Amino acid sequence: MNRPCDPALAGELADLRRAHPDWEIHSHGGTWWARHNVAGHDFRYGTYTEMATALTNAHPLESGPDHEASLDAYRPSMDSTASPHVLVIGLDPYRVPGPWDPEPVAKAIEAGLAKFAEHGVGVETCLIGLDGSDDVEAVVGNALRAHPWRCVTIGGGLPDSDDQVELLEQIINLVRRHAPDAAIAFNNTPATTYEAAARWID
Repeated sequence: MNRPCDPALAGELADLRRAHPDWEIHSHGGTWWARHNVAGHDFRYGTYTEMATALTNAHPLESGPDHEASLDAYRPSMDSTASPHVLVIGLDPYRVPGPWDPEPVAKAIEAGLAKFAEHGVGVETCLIGLDGSDDVEAVVGNALRAHPWRCVTIGGGLPDSDDQVELLEQIINLVRRHAPDAAIAFNNTPATTYEAAARWID
């Protein structure tokens, strides 16, 4: 199984992101995802090689019938037609250096996002890695420009991490630059992501 924390793979991933700046690329539980930040199209791939080949050939859907144009399994509450739009920015638990088990955090993120669907609120996520594979300014900037967000919720351990103060500052300033009309919220845990956003959109 390809893991994004693999140093060789991290280098390939960085090159792929530079070659395709309009795509947000990440992995979750061994599955790879590619999202077009302008068109809003989402694609799922079983391996990194399949995803890289599809993007390189400019045919993201030609990877087989099992690669759905949806992130519903990963972002259960994402609905581009629901209003208002909320962007959740945080750390990708699978790309935080370990050793540690990212699965409980990933499941908590999914559970927290599910509340948005329950309340009919559209939400999208921008999860960044600490493995050096992300150009934070490009990835976060693209996500912030994708929609006129009503609220940007910053979580994923960023507000409570003394080690990530500079990254938190960078993200807050990117929000101010690219989404100046959006409210900024912070969650306490992945489970309270909806409640954090609801304080500003209700």
